[in-house]
Amino acid sequence: MRRSALCLLVVFALSPASPLSAATFQNGSFEFGPAGPVNICGGCNNAPYIGTFTAGYTGITGWTITAGSVDILLAPGWPPSHGARAIDLDGSDPGAISQTFDTRPGATYRVSFDLAANFYAGPTVKSVLVTAPGVSQAFNFDSTGRSADNMGWQTKTIQFRATDTRSTLSFASQDPPGSSFGPALDNVVVTEVSGVLAQLASGGGWKTTITLVNPSSIQNVTRLAFWADDGSPLTLPFTVSQQGTSVAVTASSLERTLDAGATLLVETEASSSIPFVGWTGVQSSGSVIGFAIFRQRSPSGNDAEGTAPLESTNATNLILPYDNTKGFSTGVALVNPTTGPATISFALRDENGAQLGVQSIALPGNGHTSFAVASRFPLAAGRRGIIEIQNTTGGAMAALGLRFSPFGSFTSIPVTAW
Repeated sequence: MRRSALCLLVVFALSPASPLSAATFQNGSFEFGPAGPVNICGGCNNAPYIGTFTAGYTGITGWTITAGSVDILLAPGWPPSHGARAIDLDGSDPGAISQTFDTRPGATYRVSFDLAANFYAGPTVKSVLVTAPGVSQAFNFDSTGRSADNMGWQTKTIQFRATDTRSTLSFASQDPPGSSFGPALDNVVVTEVSGVLAQLASGGGWKTTITLVNPSSIQNVTRLAFWADDGSPLTLPFTVSQQGTSVAVTASSLERTLDAGATLLVETEASSSIPFVGWTGVQSSGSVIGFAIFRQRSPSGNDAEGTAPLESTNATNLILPYDNTKGFSTGVALVNPTTGPATISFALRDENGAQLGVQSIALPGNGHTSFAVASRFPLAAGRRGIIEIQNTTGGAMAALGLRFSPFGSFTSIPVTAW
């Protein structure tokens, strides 16, 4: 391996942990819960439903009925938007349902849900109040003209910023007392609006350029936080380019508003002889896509570059291809993006699928490890194949691979969830 590739592997080995953690929100389509028997609604053209469940009931997996009562609806009387079931938030009277789930303090979450109505009787306009940390918003649905053939499901969204490791999301009917024909709820989805750029190197001949794009039709607020390998804020000089204007700032975080379809460019190249190494956490009030390019400058002008994609998924199982043949070398960095300790298992296979060895390592919360595959697994020298990486404690992981050429160049390798 030539010096430039070796230098990058050393820098790459310092990449620290990612900040993301996986939310354990579940059963957003209400598919898991009481099995029956199926009841018939005589005042609803004999439409079937599972039953009416009152405050305190916890049999709908993940959810608690916190007030009044709710019905579990079935097709064909009221076709759900997703799966086989939906919820009528007015059972025998207006009800409320909630779920508490894991969140990461400071992270932004998007809640989407489908809203319709039990259209068989009034009130004509049904109303539901959606509550999450720091957010309380009412949504109305006009049931005029709706039927089993035309439910008219509408997708609604809210966003909230978590303030604790556990957050509660609730849906409460706002219909008048005594109503038993309420707003219908289905397909509740909670996602963290954030991502990780797993590699950042600035100074010592290194430059990192981050590109972020708002692909949606509305503005969003995007925040970048830069972290050193020990988890402390990493203060660096940046050139920030947006809407044709470039400004120089020195900071450990940046916050910008991106117009619909707009691009944000953030570049850092410290003047120090030793590189600053870390990662970038990205949080946004809406959709954002992007990547980081890290460049090693060469006196000859033949610079080498690698790319770190903006990762928004958290997987417990990953596959990394490796190739250590013909002078090439594969490096891997792995982070435990949760706050608790994790045990990570590595299973090495050759190109025929034969297992060459298995190792396990312990990573602390927000911990990180990196290595050249052949140094961790000597049997991988001169071979190609895959590494199966598993978090045996069930938490999330993030990883980045690099392929080093014997000619001094390098490129990134996709690490795939499975």
